[in-house]
Amino acid sequence: MKRILLIMTALLLLLPAARADIVGVTQEEGYIHRYEAPNGQSLYFASPLEEPWIEFQDVNFDGVEDIVILTILGASNAFYEFFVWNGGEYVRANRPDGSAIINYALDERGYVYSRGSNGMAGALFEARIFRWQGSDLIPVRTMVSQEETTTRWEEDEQVFITTTRLDRITVRLWGDQEEPLWEATFAPEQKSYTMFEEMETRLWEGLGG
Repeated sequence: MKRILLIMTALLLLLPAARADIVGVTQEEGYIHRYEAPNGQSLYFASPLEEPWIEFQDVNFDGVEDIVILTILGASNAFYEFFVWNGGEYVRANRPDGSAIINYALDERGYVYSRGSNGMAGALFEARIFRWQGSDLIPVRTMVSQEETTTRWEEDEQVFITTTRLDRITVRLWGDQEEPLWEATFAPEQKSYTMFEEMETRLWEGLGG
């Protein structure tokens, strides 16, 4: 889609990397890194990578390059941290909902798009569209595609039984309300370009500049 400027990990590997120093270790998150920003400010972040990738990109569309750090790199997903320039210093971008920035892309209307693959060749995923509010990334759309599951109460055994159907995926889209904006179920034979095109259309539907 023309409006999406995809950030490809493969292309990042062709660019010169900035370096961060390891200043500590944690059991949960791996290494604690310190990176000296161009203004002399020390930025700290955690990553299991000994040499996380650091680049400059204007992610909040204010005309000034921010600092983007690739902290986790997996087979299908790359996780990022943003430090945005607020006019006096770099500030870590906050996600009030606690979500991660995964495989991000920038939309020319001012949105940040995040999409994490959960399997089935990308048919299972979590996607979010964020808008900026200061240094906060506020989700305006969330779409989740997952295997169809049903739960029933088994009276005789006094247990809940959850059944997962591997031949169905259920897709739900939320805005800022508790109730989904859209919901659909697809069968394996429907896993085609048309299915993904419909999901993408629904995800962006109604979002303006």
